Amino acid sequence: MLKIIVATHGKFSQELIHSAFMILGEKDNVSAITFLPGEGSEDLIAKYQEALKDVSADDQVIFLVDLFGGSPFNAAARIVSEYGDRYRLIAGVNLAMVIELCSSFVEDLDQLVDSVVAQGKESVVEFVMPTQDVDMDLDLEG
Repeated sequence: MLKIIVATHGKFSQELIHSAFMILGEKDNVSAITFLPGEGSEDLIAKYQEALKDVSADDQVIFLVDLFGGSPFNAAARIVSEYGDRYRLIAGVNLAMVIELCSSFVEDLDQLVDSVVAQGKESVVEFVMPTQDVDMDLDLEG
């Protein structure tokens, strides 16, 4: 089984998961971890441990956090460093990454991480206004 933990400053993680569930339907293997004002790294560790309480020795875990080097990242890194190849940590989470991870059927953890990171990068784009001589058909309904 794959356990997904999305952790962010504030309640952003909860909203990312709610948005992903709106698109994909609810998933049992996804947890949101919030890092709220007044909390410290030990609070995050306790929240992570609570989210991991049902994880077995054969399960895999991927942490998606908002900022590289931020408190959710640093606390997750402490946990990931204890579990070696079964646990992974990815910073820079966005909605496309959560959807990719929740909807993937890839079982190889290395391939899954590569796919999620690639999706995160590919989903960051800038809209550039076309020149007048370009006919552009935008589908604004989807």
